[in-house]
Amino acid sequence: KARSDIFDSLMAHTFSTVGITEGDVTKQTFAAIVSSNYFSTLGVPMAIGRSFTVDEERPGANAHIAIASYSAWRRANFDPAFVGRAVRVNGADYTVVGVTPRGFAGTMTLVSPEWWFPLGSYDTIVNEMFKTRTTGLTDRENYPLNLAAALRTGVTQASAEPLLDAFGKRLSDEYPAS
Repeated sequence: KARSDIFDSLMAHTFSTVGITEGDVTKQTFAAIVSSNYFSTLGVPMAIGRSFTVDEERPGANAHIAIASYSAWRRANFDPAFVGRAVRVNGADYTVVGVTPRGFAGTMTLVSPEWWFPLGSYDTIVNEMFKTRTTGLTDRENYPLNLAAALRTGVTQASAEPLLDAFGKRLSDEYPAS
């Protein structure tokens, strides 16, 4: 994110499965764990409610909040009180803070999440099948996140490549072990 001379925005995301309890039934569904600017980087406004905040994405924040898909809201009969409602996720209560717009299916080609969670809940949301290590996001040797960025206006891929190469070299020098 600090490379503001290259990018307008840089987002991070990964996915997992979660158990969502609706009534007496718990079903396994796909979920995305995302940075606070995930939706704004993609130009996706919420249908209702809000997106995540920077504080909610900090490692270990464990904010018990979620953003629901439009289809989850439809299953709740478009109840205007859906935002603010508690949903049971992996046996714990999370508050719905927003709903994605109709037709938004996330960034994965084969998997469409039903729920989104902030990066700060990574350690409690991501199940063992999707963890590459037992450590969390602060471990430099843990590579669970996919990154995507929007180039700053006027910056081409060709002009960004040498800047990114130099940045990668600097990171390699600063953190040789990882």
